[in-house]
Amino acid sequence: MSMDSTYHGSVLELMIYGQSHSETIGIYIKGLPSDVRPDAEFIKSFMARRAPGRNIWSTPRKEADEVSAKVYAWLKKQKIGKEDFVLVCLPRGIMIPLAMMGVWKAGAAVTVVEDTYAEERIKFIRKDCNCKTMIDLSAWEEIMIEEPLFGFQKTQDHDAALAVYTSGTTGNPKGALHEYGNFKLHMATRKNDGTNGKQME
Repeated sequence: MSMDSTYHGSVLELMIYGQSHSETIGIYIKGLPSDVRPDAEFIKSFMARRAPGRNIWSTPRKEADEVSAKVYAWLKKQKIGKEDFVLVCLPRGIMIPLAMMGVWKAGAAVTVVEDTYAEERIKFIRKDCNCKTMIDLSAWEEIMIEEPLFGFQKTQDHDAALAVYTSGTTGNPKGALHEYGNFKLHMATRKNDGTNGKQME
């Protein structure tokens, strides 16, 4: 599956294509004068800033359990637990699923918005699901200096786990609630002979 994002500016139009682990990842730049050549060395050095282990924004995949355990520790200090909603408002990337994992380790519930969303939409969603706290870039800096808290809180099937909201293009965003029991059902459909969707015998 490919992922495409297009950005329209007053001068240039950018289209980013590809995804992690795909054979090609690149960008089309429309509107760039023919005599302007991109500085390959500058681009390379700029991208290196996000290389694994360089800073708090770049996280090696092998550290997923440790980073989500830091999220868990940060949430526990704030007394976040079952049925408490946490709003994750971060740039698109690895931080979002790691934050979600940490919320679930705390036995809490999560809803995700991108930091590029309109401020009014973010405020509405935060109020609508009564979020007790928010994980944004400022909070992420605090989380990264936490000592990891390994383990997790046990939950019940009907405990709230995730709220997914619509775009709200025809009005206010509308949320759909998913419970922890839904995760069990999802996993049950995959513990079979390898054919997704086939129920266990």
